Amino acid sequence: MIQGDSDYEKPLPFNESEQNKLLYTAYAKALKETNDSVKLSCLSKISKESNLFSDHTLFKKANRLAVELAEKSRNSSVLANLYWDLGNFYTSNMPMNDSAFYYYYKAEKIQSETGLHYNSARMLLNMAIIQCNAKDYTGSEINTFKAIAKLKPLHKYQQLFKCYNNLGIIYNEMGDYKKSLEVHFEAEKNLSKINNSDILLASCLNNIGVVLSNQNKYAKAISFFAKGLATDQLLKRDPQVYATLLDNITYCRLKTGNIKSSLPLFKKALGIRQKYHYYSGIVTNKLHMAEYHAICKDTSRSIEEASEANKIAQKIHSNRDILNSLLLLSKIDKRKNNHHAEKYIALNDSFFKQERITRNKFERIRFETDEYIKESQEQKKQKILILVIGIFTTLVGGLLYLVKYQNTKNKTLLLEREQQKSNEEIYALMIEQHNKIDEGKRQERLRISEELHDGVLSSLFGVRMNIGFLNIVDEEKNIQNHNRFQKELKNIEEEIRNLSHKLNNELLSSDIDFINIVHLLLENQSTISGFKYDIKSSPNLFWKLICNNMKINIYRIIQEAIQNINKHAAATQITIQFNLINNYIDLTITDNGKGFNTKYVPRGIGLKNIASRTKLLNGHFNLESEIGKGTKLYIKIPLKINNDAK
Repeated sequence: MIQGDSDYEKPLPFNESEQNKLLYTAYAKALKETNDSVKLSCLSKISKESNLFSDHTLFKKANRLAVELAEKSRNSSVLANLYWDLGNFYTSNMPMNDSAFYYYYKAEKIQSETGLHYNSARMLLNMAIIQCNAKDYTGSEINTFKAIAKLKPLHKYQQLFKCYNNLGIIYNEMGDYKKSLEVHFEAEKNLSKINNSDILLASCLNNIGVVLSNQNKYAKAISFFAKGLATDQLLKRDPQVYATLLDNITYCRLKTGNIKSSLPLFKKALGIRQKYHYYSGIVTNKLHMAEYHAICKDTSRSIEEASEANKIAQKIHSNRDILNSLLLLSKIDKRKNNHHAEKYIALNDSFFKQERITRNKFERIRFETDEYIKESQEQKKQKILILVIGIFTTLVGGLLYLVKYQNTKNKTLLLEREQQKSNEEIYALMIEQHNKIDEGKRQERLRISEELHDGVLSSLFGVRMNIGFLNIVDEEKNIQNHNRFQKELKNIEEEIRNLSHKLNNELLSSDIDFINIVHLLLENQSTISGFKYDIKSSPNLFWKLICNNMKINIYRIIQEAIQNINKHAAATQITIQFNLINNYIDLTITDNGKGFNTKYVPRGIGLKNIASRTKLLNGHFNLESEIGKGTKLYIKIPLKINNDAK
């Protein structure tokens, strides 16, 4: 069955890009920062960015220091987000990891106390999915119902769908097929309240079909699988769901006696899963193909497919698939059926003990964390009493309070200036690499200029002067040739002198263009995501005159937009346009991706970051998108000239 990983998105593959170098540079600067609030802000951003780029070493370092600072400063909102990042980190490595459960649990407690009910519900669902994978069905059910209770008043239908989907999986695993179907149909109802939910609906129809298949109601299951496969362009939009539906419908048809067309369809589903490395689906596919070959009396091929499924299941640590493959081998491999059966029994006992230990860990995490929170609440009461006394004392020293307030305000302004300086330093680091590349070109052009001027030109001048001193006493024709040669030498001297000056002038006027840095960003991203791009800048826009703080923020906006396009748009063409109109920089970022309905899709963290940076530059932005017609992002920022350029 398909189970969405609630809110976690897999990070981008790590590569030695300029972004990673900047992250390490920023980390080194953050370590030297003396102001804890600025240091915490920097480290938390580095933590999230390094996790996206799968730099696990940097993530662990930055996150650990950020957690220490957040706990020290009692910054609960930042601390909850850091715990959330840790939960995502461990989830990506092992779905049943108790560390992931621990950090989701800690994040949920903070979010629940601070009234962030939506985020709290998301953490509860994440914990429930981990518990379901560990077969802690009771604990998973409880946390799922808690999440539903928080999501219903908020009308968060997509998250509600995921909750009911998780309940359906729980009841299916427990063998309560009637209840499983009820909650899956409830999940489908929530999808009807969401725009552009046809892919999720296809997944939901697949899960309903699986439950019916487990009840041996193959004909009815086939109708749901067929309805899911009828989703418009499903193979292109979500190959994983398509391959799952195709494999499941073929298996049900095989069970109803339709053997003839089964193998080509099984192979088609397997090819898709192998192409996209859907290992869990590959195991299921091979087990179905093993059953097909067994029905066709091709025992050796059947054993081969089941054995391959067992190897892959062990590689991905899928206990359920390991047991299913051994159970099938015990039925089809008559020579070793006792060996497979004994191994199945031994591993089943081992996995049961392991799952029980994991469930006990979940309970211990809840107990120990709740005890810690209880102690913290007692301390909080004492602090409240101290705070009341402190407030009373503060009233007496009102004048001192005003002085302190003014000092704090001054410090805030200082921090803003330091932040701007940091942005300028980051931009300087970005162009440093370009400077090194151009330095060789500059030196070579200077050498050629000097060689022409000091070497070749001097030699020609000497030759011309020597010819001029020659005593021509011959006939008039020789005298004319002598004068003509002198004139040609003089013309050559003038041409070389002009060329030398031109080389020097071009050398002095060369400048590192901000557009080159943007080009490098898109070039790196295009190799990962496979899109084409075009960058246009109006000729009246001189980037070398614009302050570095503005340029680094514009660069970050573009970077965030490209990241959003990579995650959601599946675009093949991206166009970035810069214009200067009435002392405003107009930035337009256009893609030909899937697009979305701007009225119903909430703005995620990416768009919020873009809005925050635009506001920081006293600008504003607008978003236009339609389903199937791509997306346009318009940003208008008042021009700010570098003080030195003035």
